[in-house]
Amino acid sequence: MLRASDRDRLYLLVRRVSGLEEQPPVRNGERGAADA
Repeated sequence: MLRASDRDRLYLLVRRVSGLEEQPPVRNGERGAADA
């Protein structure tokens, strides 16, 4: 079971990745991480 800190971090990551569909990625590194 995920810890609270891991769950919050994953939640923020999902929100950021979902946002890439509406706005262009700021850095190529973030876009690559989203594709992984």
